[in-house]
Amino acid sequence: MEASLYVHVPFCAGACDYCDFYSVSAGRKDPRLDAYVPKLLEEVAESLTLFGVQAVPTVFIGGGTPSLLGSARIRALLDGLAVLLPSRPREFTMEANPESVDAAFIDACGEGGVDRLSVGIQSLDPRARREVGRIGPGESVAAALDLIRSRFRGRLSVDLISGLPSQDEASLLSDIAAVVSAGADHVSLYSLTLGEGTPLAARSAAGTVRLPSGDAADELWISGRDELERLGLGQYEISNFARPGSECLHNLRYWRMESWLGCGPAASRTVVDEPSATAVRLTRERDVDAWLAGSGAGEEERIGTKDLIAETLLMSFRLKEGIAAGLFRSRFGVPPEFFIGRTLGLWRSRGLARADAVALGRDGLLLLDRFLVDCLAELDGSYCRYEESRR
Repeated sequence: MEASLYVHVPFCAGACDYCDFYSVSAGRKDPRLDAYVPKLLEEVAESLTLFGVQAVPTVFIGGGTPSLLGSARIRALLDGLAVLLPSRPREFTMEANPESVDAAFIDACGEGGVDRLSVGIQSLDPRARREVGRIGPGESVAAALDLIRSRFRGRLSVDLISGLPSQDEASLLSDIAAVVSAGADHVSLYSLTLGEGTPLAARSAAGTVRLPSGDAADELWISGRDELERLGLGQYEISNFARPGSECLHNLRYWRMESWLGCGPAASRTVVDEPSATAVRLTRERDVDAWLAGSGAGEEERIGTKDLIAETLLMSFRLKEGIAAGLFRSRFGVPPEFFIGRTLGLWRSRGLARADAVALGRDGLLLLDRFLVDCLAELDGSYCRYEESRR
C-alpha cells in the first residue's frame, strides 16, 4: 500500500499564548531529546512493517519545533529515515521556528533529503509578536529568512496569522510582502483562533488584550488573501496559497483523505481500506514521557463508510479543486452528487459553488462552515438510499 508519513516532534522552547497544540517545553540539553530520535525511528519501522507500506509519497516532520532538536539529532533522524523508507518521497518537509534556525540545521536538512522548509513566523511585527508570546524579535525572523534563502536550495513555506492583537491591515500586508520577497513560494494564512485554556483566550476574556471584532477580522484576512494572490500565490485551500506547482503535496493527501501514518506522541494515523470504504485511525496519547517509556499506546477508532464520506466532504471542500471525483467514485461506487446533489444545486444557483467541479467558488469558500452543515444534513437522508442500493 501507499501511505504518507507524519513524524511529530513535540518539543518547544516555550508555548505561544494562542497555541493549544500538544507541545512540551524543553531546551536542547533536555535528555529526552537524545532518547527521542531512536524511539521515533523504532515506531516508524514498526508502522511501515505493520501496514506493508511499499511507497511513501510524502514525509512531513512537524511539531512542536523540530529544529529545536539541533543539527546532530536532525542528521540522525534523517539518516535513519533514509534507511527505513521504501521509496524516495516526492516531497519531504521539515518544520522550523526562526529562533532555532542556524546554518548547521539548514545544511543538515538539505543534505538529509529535505526539499521543503515550513517556517512558523506568524508575524514580523514586534508588538504583535510580544502580545502573543512569540520568542525573538522581528529582526531575528528576517535574519533567519535571509539565512534560509542563502543556504537552502529547496522550497520555502511560511505560516502567518491574521487577527493578532495590535495588527492592522498595513502590518499584515507588510508581513506578506516580506516573506514573499524572502522567497516563500507557499504561505499559510490562518485567522487567529482562541484555543480553550490558552493564555491569550484568558486575557481576551478578561479584557486585557484587544482583538479585532468578527467582521474586522474577516476583512483583514480577505485583505491578506487578495494581496497574496496579487503577488502570484494563488489560493488552493481555504488557508493556503502557493505559486503554481508549489502546493503542499503532503497536506493535499490529508484533504483528499488518502492514507497516512503518524509517529510520535499525539500523532495520528488514518489508514483507508479501499475495498470496504472504511478506515482505521489511531491517535497516540498526548504524553511524551509515557510514549518514551513505551506505554503511550493511544486510542483506536474504526471509521465506517458513512463517517468516511462525511470526513471526505469536510476535508475536500476546503480545497479550491473540491472533491477529487474519480477517487470518490472509485472508493464509494457513486459520484459525490449522489449524497449532496440538492445542496450543490442550491449553492450553484446562488453562484457560490462551481459548475465545472464539485467545489465551492471563491466567495463560497468564505461560507464553508455553513455549506458543510447543509451537506451533512443531506447526507443523513441520502446515505439510507446508498445502503439500500448496495444490498
